[in-house]
Amino acid sequence: MVGQFVHMKATEDADGIRTTFHVPEPHADGTLQLCVNGRSFLDGWTITDGLTVELEEAPYEGDVISFWYRQV
Repeated sequence: MVGQFVHMKATEDADGIRTTFHVPEPHADGTLQLCVNGRSFLDGWTITDGLTVELEEAPYEGDVISFWYRQV
């Protein structure tokens, strides 16, 4: 059984340099969506392992990085 969709903040804060962020808990395959300041991003990022996301460009200091995903 697949869980509900949740919206969770990344475990790290944006500092203007960091490009790697971690999803706080496991997610169902194919359901992860990156958000920066509440806006969804379709391109410019990849999942490098189950809970790590790599952005092509560092978000600005103070940006809020979060994820929508279905819990497992």
